Amino acid sequence: MNFRYLTVLALLAFCLPSIHSSHAAVTDDRPNLEACTEVITARAQLRPPSGLGVLWTLFRLKFFPGSLVSVQTTRVPIAPELRTAPPLTFDQPGIIFSIEPPDEIAESPEVDSMRRRYSELSRLITAGLKSFRHIAGAKTVPDCMARADKAKFNFNAFIKMARERSALGLVEQIDEGRLTDKVIQGTLSHLKLSWRVVHSTDLMAVHEALRQPGLHHVVIVAHGLSGGKLVDSRLNEYPLGFFSEISPSLRSLSIFACHGTEMAKLYRVAEKLGTFKSQFAARTLFVSKGTKLGSLDEMVPVRAFRSFMTSVDHKLARAWRKERPVTGVDAPEARCSLFVGGLAIQSGSLGFILNGRFIGSKNRSGENFTLTYPCSVADRKTNILIIRNLSLLALATIATTDFMVQPDHAGHAVRESHLKHYTRADGSYQSSKFEFTLD
Repeated sequence: MNFRYLTVLALLAFCLPSIHSSHAAVTDDRPNLEACTEVITARAQLRPPSGLGVLWTLFRLKFFPGSLVSVQTTRVPIAPELRTAPPLTFDQPGIIFSIEPPDEIAESPEVDSMRRRYSELSRLITAGLKSFRHIAGAKTVPDCMARADKAKFNFNAFIKMARERSALGLVEQIDEGRLTDKVIQGTLSHLKLSWRVVHSTDLMAVHEALRQPGLHHVVIVAHGLSGGKLVDSRLNEYPLGFFSEISPSLRSLSIFACHGTEMAKLYRVAEKLGTFKSQFAARTLFVSKGTKLGSLDEMVPVRAFRSFMTSVDHKLARAWRKERPVTGVDAPEARCSLFVGGLAIQSGSLGFILNGRFIGSKNRSGENFTLTYPCSVADRKTNILIIRNLSLLALATIATTDFMVQPDHAGHAVRESHLKHYTRADGSYQSSKFEFTLD
């Protein structure tokens, strides 16, 4: 988000007093002259929505939230050589993953401190918007500077507050997670297919579901960041290689999040759905597409989930009756594993990315564990496993770097291996890289 965002915000402040700024790319030493020049230039290039349009959007947000979100549908055909035809079962329920945060996150001291600061900044920004709106209404740069001087308005201080408040946006996402669970429960009675709700979007739980035999539909209700990044209920960032394994039985994937279109492109979700073996001739990707108000962020209100999910469910129910088994030969892919021993995670979450593909994540749940993956993921001579922090809330910490990683690759022996650790400037743990060579 750039400085134009604040300009539009100032012009909308009279009709939309509850929305605050998110980002601003203005350096701290920028004088009022340069700031005013940018404001006037931006105003000349923008055509903000009318007050009536803003009020109509707010009315829809309050009473018809579903009208603000549409379903973007992508049908992904499966190449004939990837089709497999084991016995199909049609009674497996779909899964809806809810972003409800665990108590250890929502009630943590870090979040409590963030919430207090977030509230304080929101109050200060709201108070400053009145002056900013008046200043941004100037028609010339000298008039803008005069208004700023008279109001004793400090552009740099205001923008610094906007930046800081944006960095604390996880507070809003935690509150949204709690509301989402209620919305999902109120949606179930309106659906035609059978759905099971999981009160978490923990990375590992979603990853396991995507590769679970017999499961046909997965719905992920996630936090979406500007740029398309997804965040789970533990406030972990989905790595780009997350959609690295899809079960042959998976027929559809639905993602309800802000910036859904950007997300689908960033994670190349449609491409991934067409890469893996399938019991069906095609898979379907459903993504939420929100409404933009001027240059503000895309609006995907949680209460719009009922409309989104009802549309997805009814489309799947209609297609289900028409679906016929495909022809093909089932050839289950061999699986390999990595054993990790002695890794005591004290805080945060660590993700494991093997040759660019996500194979699992762990938090404070045991020191010894095994991660499995298709052997084809490590089918090259030299393989690289990256272990890194995924948490946006806090840095991951471990008790000691004296842990081991042992690959078990079917039909091959590990000839060489090397585990290297990286630390931050203060000496604390940052990440690890494990390289292993197969014979």
